[in-house]
Amino acid sequence: MYIQVHCCALKSFTFSLQKWNGKFFEKVGLAVLGLCVQLGHAGTPCPCPLLGPTDFMVFDVSGVHTVAIDFCNCNPIQPLDRRVQLLQRRWFPAMLTRPKTAFSFDCLETFHELTLQGKGNLFDFYYTILRKTDNANRGKSIVRRS
Repeated sequence: MYIQVHCCALKSFTFSLQKWNGKFFEKVGLAVLGLCVQLGHAGTPCPCPLLGPTDFMVFDVSGVHTVAIDFCNCNPIQPLDRRVQLLQRRWFPAMLTRPKTAFSFDCLETFHELTLQGKGNLFDFYYTILRKTDNANRGKSIVRRS
């Protein structure tokens, strides 16, 4: 199976993917379907990609999404920092070294507005995003360790 998603479609995740497993439709992540996001080239193929994590997690207002990513490695002598490549995609990395999780700018801006207007807290916002991903809480818990 081959899936091609135009780069502008990944600025915000506004879709839910489901796959027939023989008995019912189950939610699947973009990485399971083979999507790999190329960083550093505005979504176009890189002539010299550096393989990134295949289970990169992106928190967006539509939920939590797992994708595979490739970093740009066109200039191996002075490579573009991974954090910079994520920020160019408008994904804020959760860690400074070896990021495997990021938050979309849209998610961060929504949280900012919520805290200013509704005095909401991070705990409630985080669990709201998790519930948008899996409201019945049937999937695996999200735990990341460095």
